[in-house]
Amino acid sequence: RSTYVAPPLPKPVEELKLMANSEFEQKNYSQAVQYYNDALQRFPHPVLYGNRAAALMKRNYVGDMYAALRDCVAALAMDPAHVKALLRLGKCLYELNRLKETQTCLAIFKSKYPQHTKSPVYRQLEKDLDEAVQKKRSKQEEEEEKREKSVKERESRRKSRRLRREDLLRSFLAETSTVAEGSDEGSSRAAPADSDDSDDDDDDDEDMEVVEDGEEEEGAGGEEDEPMDFMSTSAWDLAGSGLPRRISAQERCWRERARDYNKRFIGSCNITTDIKEATFFGGAGQFVLAGSDDGRVFIWDRVSTNIVKVLQADSHTVNCVQGHPRGPMMASSGIDPVVRLWQPLPEDALDEATNVKDINKAVRANQVRMTLDPFEYYISNAEGREDIQCTSQ
Repeated sequence: RSTYVAPPLPKPVEELKLMANSEFEQKNYSQAVQYYNDALQRFPHPVLYGNRAAALMKRNYVGDMYAALRDCVAALAMDPAHVKALLRLGKCLYELNRLKETQTCLAIFKSKYPQHTKSPVYRQLEKDLDEAVQKKRSKQEEEEEKREKSVKERESRRKSRRLRREDLLRSFLAETSTVAEGSDEGSSRAAPADSDDSDDDDDDDEDMEVVEDGEEEEGAGGEEDEPMDFMSTSAWDLAGSGLPRRISAQERCWRERARDYNKRFIGSCNITTDIKEATFFGGAGQFVLAGSDDGRVFIWDRVSTNIVKVLQADSHTVNCVQGHPRGPMMASSGIDPVVRLWQPLPEDALDEATNVKDINKAVRANQVRMTLDPFEYYISNAEGREDIQCTSQ
């Protein structure tokens, strides 16, 4: 049993926590996550990690479920008796289709906290897990049946081809023998002394034909017709769907060298081009800049990972962003044939139209964009756009 006692939250952090809880209750999950980010930056605490995990699971942006899993692990590392974090960890594993790990997590939960196994959340998760396991098992059995059927059909075709070749060989040998017998009779009448030589030649032909047919049969049943070994796990990865997926030696090498991220900055979108830059900005590198497919520049706080500002910088896509090495200035460029320079305005200046007011809306739109095919998204948002031209020939 854990003897950990969570320390009380400092007053400013407690206020941030209450603000985050209020946003969570109003289903403003993005705002709640930002408050939890600020609070955790000031005072790491298992309760804050657990609460942020709940907000991430509810928001469910691309990558949020894994980020929530990381928070659950962090909370349990600080407080092994964090009941909600352990149950949320099981939920994250289930949503990530890690069914075996989910079973292990629920088994641990059941052994440590049997009094909580009657909660609706636990029961629903256990039910969902049982259904998912059964569905996966049925799918695997169906694929196994298909594989066995395919192997049997291949063997049947090979056997049929072999029988046809044997029939053709018998027919050919019978015809050859008949012709040879006719020739022997004529030869015996015309030149009896050569009959033995003719028989020897025919025997050699028959032997040669049999050998050739044997070689052909062996070649027909070579590697091309051999059934693939699905039982070998060295070259196969059983993906979340339960179906075998071949992985290369290079991919296995990458997996062995892979490491987890330290910071996660969300909001921008990068699916249509592969040349987007991300760079540090500020006198102490306290900000992170990156372009986006929606033609905007996103600016994050380096420590809290919260979005500080979003700028409309291109009518299509922003690929390049760079900060000035000494002054408060940055440059951006994209599909438009211009390079834009940015610098701060006086405090009493009017707000520029390039400042994106509804940041959460921009982030949500990018989340939708990342879940759709780029062409499909482009067409679905093409209504009213003047830059799209259709030609016919």
